[in-house]
Amino acid sequence: MALALCSLSLVTTLAWLTGESLTEFDAGLIAMLSSASGFSASSTSNGWIRLLLDIVFAVTAIFVGLKLEGKSRLIAGAQIVVISIILQVVCLHLFAMATSPISLFLAAIAGVYAGAALRWYRHTRERMDSQSQEIAIRNEELIRSQLQLIREDEIERRVLAGDINDQVLNDVKAVRQKLQSLREAADTTSKDRLAVEVDELLSSSMTGIRDVMDNLSPAVLEHLGFIEAVEDVLRKGAEKSGYKVRFKSELGPEDFNHLSSTELTMIYRIVQESVNNIRKHSRAAKVRCLIGRRDGHIHITIADDGVGLGDNAVGNGSRGLEYMQQRASILGARVSLRPAEKGTGTVVDICL
Repeated sequence: MALALCSLSLVTTLAWLTGESLTEFDAGLIAMLSSASGFSASSTSNGWIRLLLDIVFAVTAIFVGLKLEGKSRLIAGAQIVVISIILQVVCLHLFAMATSPISLFLAAIAGVYAGAALRWYRHTRERMDSQSQEIAIRNEELIRSQLQLIREDEIERRVLAGDINDQVLNDVKAVRQKLQSLREAADTTSKDRLAVEVDELLSSSMTGIRDVMDNLSPAVLEHLGFIEAVEDVLRKGAEKSGYKVRFKSELGPEDFNHLSSTELTMIYRIVQESVNNIRKHSRAAKVRCLIGRRDGHIHITIADDGVGLGDNAVGNGSRGLEYMQQRASILGARVSLRPAEKGTGTVVDICL
């Protein structure tokens, strides 16, 4: 509103001062209109009437420039100019009074441009406000995602502590007990049996430690590469759950050279979480994985023939899906979940 009033004042003042400074030019225009219309002016409108007419034309022109755009604005502006000429003729015919053609003309033209400038300013402000709101929303979402990741990391630490206690410390305690029994054993047969049991417990402890280390830092990524690591996590999931795996990669290791080791590890974690969800919730018999490129993006697609996206399945797996999506958003990637096209099952698509 303040800008509109300032524009009105500026346009009116410009038209008024121009009309005052070009009185001779105004007189020539009035003479031309008088001869063209056949009417003559016996008087000149006083200053207040001229100012009022300038204000009316300026307000109309600013409104036209503010509300219209393109050809519509040009046509409406031309119509205002024509109306100003008609007004001169009417004043000469009815009142034998001359106004200021040049000030009305300038009020019309300058008003249209001022309205167009106000329209541009308003749209620019709205666009900037919209962008600011989007940035604020994105920052808020980013903060929430970071806090959620911190909570997820804390959960992972607790799970890791539980794994160490369950898989390693319990085996170490059992080994200690077996060694104590071995020292107290009297006959050779008992000692041999206890030695075998100690060896089995040590092997189990080594496997548990290796699993914990893989959870902390997947060595398979460094030793085999990303594609082979993805296949490996699928095969291990199949060994534990009994489903069949069909794996295919249309890409080679060079297609992932632009990604850092940290980024590859995070993508591997997403795949790992997807496999965990399949093992825990899908009851699948077959799992297919395809690594390829579509529309200029790398896609890792994992599909199963399990129970699909029923209410229970979604509820049980939603936390894992949220975890995957948060990991992906940090990388600028996307994770989508959809039902299988044929039959039951779920398709997880990781787009890089």
